[in-house]
Amino acid sequence: MGVCDICNAPLPVDAKLVSAADIRKAATAGYRPPSHAMLQAGVLAGLSSENAEAAWLQQVQQDSTDWALCAACALDINSFLGASTQTAPAVPQAAPPGQAKLASQPTPASVPPTASAETKPPAPSDDRIACPACGHLTPKWRSECEQCRANLSSGQRSVQGERPGCLSAYAILQGIAGVILFIAAIVSNSENAFGGSDAWILLFLFALGGVQIALAWGLWGLKKWARTLTMVLIGINVAVSFISIFTGNIFGIVSGFIGLAILNWFQKNGEYFS
Repeated sequence: MGVCDICNAPLPVDAKLVSAADIRKAATAGYRPPSHAMLQAGVLAGLSSENAEAAWLQQVQQDSTDWALCAACALDINSFLGASTQTAPAVPQAAPPGQAKLASQPTPASVPPTASAETKPPAPSDDRIACPACGHLTPKWRSECEQCRANLSSGQRSVQGERPGCLSAYAILQGIAGVILFIAAIVSNSENAFGGSDAWILLFLFALGGVQIALAWGLWGLKKWARTLTMVLIGINVAVSFISIFTGNIFGIVSGFIGLAILNWFQKNGEYFS
C-alpha cells in the first residue's frame, strides 16, 4: 500500500489522483503542506523549514506525474482550486511506502530554482505569517518576528533588551567614577579623623559614589528609573555648568554642551529601557 505524496499517510483503496498541473495551481494560490509534514520532510532531507518549503515548491514546478493524495490532503488542495478541480478515484501510482514525494524532494542546492521561486517569496502557510519588515515566515502565535524581532502587526522592530555600545560605555564610566569616589572617601578617612566638617565631606563622597554605582547597575540593566535619574542629574549638571561661566569658568561651556548632548540621547532613546 502506498502513502500520500504530501503527508505520508497510508492511502485507502479509493485514493485520489491529482494532476501535477493542479498541484502547481494550488501552490500558486497559496497552498502549502501541513506543518508536521513539512517538518518531517525537512528532517529527512536535513533542511530548515524555510529550505524545505522552497524545495517543495521546486518539486511542484518540475513534477509532471499525478499526485496520489489521502482524503484530507485532497480536500485541502480542492479548497485552493475551487470547484473546477476534477479528482477521480484511481489506483494510486505512488512511490514505495515511506518514499512520498514530499519526503524525497530534492534540496535547493541540487535543483536549479525556477524563475517563479527566484522572484516570489514563499506564500505564508496556514500557521505562519510573513514578517512585514523582513518577510521571514514566523508562527502566528508569536508577537515578534523570529529573525528581526519586528512586531508582526506594525512591522516596527523592538529594541528593548538590546544595550547600545555607547550606553554600555557610559554605564562603565559611571561605575568607575563611583568606585573612585569610594576610594577617595576611604583614603581621606584614613588620613583625617572622621569628625567635624570632614565628616560631611566623607559622607557626601560615600553617598555620591553609591549613587553612581547604582546608576551604573541600572543603566547596564536598561532600567527606566536609572534613565530618569540620569536625566535629572545631567540636567542639574548642565545648569551648574552654564551658571559657572559667569564666575569665569570658561570650561563650563564645554561641560554644558557635552551634558546637553548626553541628555538629548537619553531623551530620544527611551525605547531601550523597560
